[in-house]
Amino acid sequence: MKIAAFALLAGSAAAFAPAVSNKATSALAVSELELGVTEPLGVFDPLGWLETEPEAFERRRAVERKHGRVAMAAVVGTIVHNNHIVFDGYLSPSENLKFSDVPTGFAGLNHKSTTNPILKMKIAAFALLAGSAAAFAPAASNKATSALAVSELELGVTEPLGVFDPLGWLETEPEAFERRRAVERKHGRVAMAAVVGTIVHNNHIVFDGYLSPSENLKFSDVPTGFAGFFTIPTAGIAQILAFFALVELAWMPASKYDGDYGVGYFGTEVEDPEEKTRKLNVELNNGRAAMLGIFGNMVAEGVTGQTMYEQYASGNVLGYGPP
Repeated sequence: MKIAAFALLAGSAAAFAPAVSNKATSALAVSELELGVTEPLGVFDPLGWLETEPEAFERRRAVERKHGRVAMAAVVGTIVHNNHIVFDGYLSPSENLKFSDVPTGFAGLNHKSTTNPILKMKIAAFALLAGSAAAFAPAASNKATSALAVSELELGVTEPLGVFDPLGWLETEPEAFERRRAVERKHGRVAMAAVVGTIVHNNHIVFDGYLSPSENLKFSDVPTGFAGFFTIPTAGIAQILAFFALVELAWMPASKYDGDYGVGYFGTEVEDPEEKTRKLNVELNNGRAAMLGIFGNMVAEGVTGQTMYEQYASGNVLGYGPP
């Protein structure tokens, strides 16, 4: 049932994924004033805000739509929980609290587990994460934007190599350049995240609690280095891969070659073309360095048998010491 539910979720996300288009689009192509006009009420504006505060209409419509989406999710969640469809395993292993122990209805929110300060901290951290995600959401704009306002051919051109194209693909296969640049950018972003994750884990900074309660496996039990990957249960690896697929299909589709997902630079749009070019160059070059870095770390670990932490701890920065 869980697999079917996840397949339904992934399918729904794919169905609602934004279609790739090169033409400028606008959320107001359909008149917002005509939406939601339902008989017999018609345009329901008892306080006359459309006349007295027309400039606030767009924000109020956005709030109405957002609250409606949250409420729809809440209704579905309430129905599901009241039908006793819950996750197996533990909501809080340290409190010995299973998901099935949480009562249905709103009384479940005030369950004894919420008095745990650690759990409260986790809830606060999750709320902060959700708030941060909202802060980095793309700002609404009525003007057409394009990530290609900066020439892609000029990005990543670094001295002394200049335009590095030893196989001459720019001449023989110019139509494939955009896809190859998109692949380079995406792999660079993934590699940068991988390098940061490797450094964090090798410094033994991990989540508390259980990675897999059913396997009695804590996050702290996972060894540093790439050997740790093989301690993850098969079901966990399947969930990770499914999440990646969901991101590729719906959130950040790989088919969007310009790599601009509307989040800007830490939530702000860079307007100056020179500054934007510099930051995009930094991203490309850091991504290239990260791809070499994470691959080099994998090779060094395989050759020496030492993780990054062990190599630095023993002074074998070049990785040539005894394991």
